[in-house]
Amino acid sequence: MNFKLITGFLLIGILGSIGRTNGVALMTRIQMAKTSLEEYLEQCWNDFVDLMDNGIPGLNIPTFDPWFSNDSFPFRMQDSDIVLRADVNATNVTSLGFSSVEIPAVYDNGNGHFNISLTLSDLKINGLYSVVGSHHYFYPIVGNGPFDMMMMDVYSSGTATLMYNGTVYSLTKLELTPLLYGSATAEFFSLSISGTDSTSATYTQIVNLMTELLWFQVEEELRLQLSVSITEYLNNQLLDFKPSSSSVPLQKQKS
Repeated sequence: MNFKLITGFLLIGILGSIGRTNGVALMTRIQMAKTSLEEYLEQCWNDFVDLMDNGIPGLNIPTFDPWFSNDSFPFRMQDSDIVLRADVNATNVTSLGFSSVEIPAVYDNGNGHFNISLTLSDLKINGLYSVVGSHHYFYPIVGNGPFDMMMMDVYSSGTATLMYNGTVYSLTKLELTPLLYGSATAEFFSLSISGTDSTSATYTQIVNLMTELLWFQVEEELRLQLSVSITEYLNNQLLDFKPSSSSVPLQKQKS
């Protein structure tokens, strides 16, 4: 397998093994009996997927399956077609399903620069919500309770550069693009939209818009945490990686 292509798998395959901080092992680390980068990354990927429910506290890497947010997500819904105006807030947001992430496609742009992509078959988002507003000028919209959303065919891509300083490899921060989805279903319990019922086009339009805007808020925090965690985890693991003598550095790090 082409060395650059193998190295590229490191960028997403990071969801790998167990971290280390201040030289102290947090948990049993990957056994380094194998020296090829390909075999090492395969081990990292398989081990991390099994450990996504633990996170790596010593590296400030949170759990990603499930993933929890301590923040609230306020936003405003507006739509001129149905004269919609409503304020929404979501709290206690959790996602479940990230461990189903597929090994990404990796494209080598040369000089150690890589385009990468990742896909998820589905990702469940739930939490608590509240909404107050109106549609068609005077029909009230109110709701307060739990919600469930299922995002299908989630995907993202990003770029990163692998560096080599003559001793160890390191990675520039991986910047993932927004996590997009192919389709979604959602239920907001105790949602009341006056002048409609759950089968009407207006009701469906409002629920779809609320789903889209809430996902836009949540995915940003999830994506940024994932980007930072991937970079932190990978650079930590690279401190212990000893390439074979036949390995060729990708890009020399500037001093």
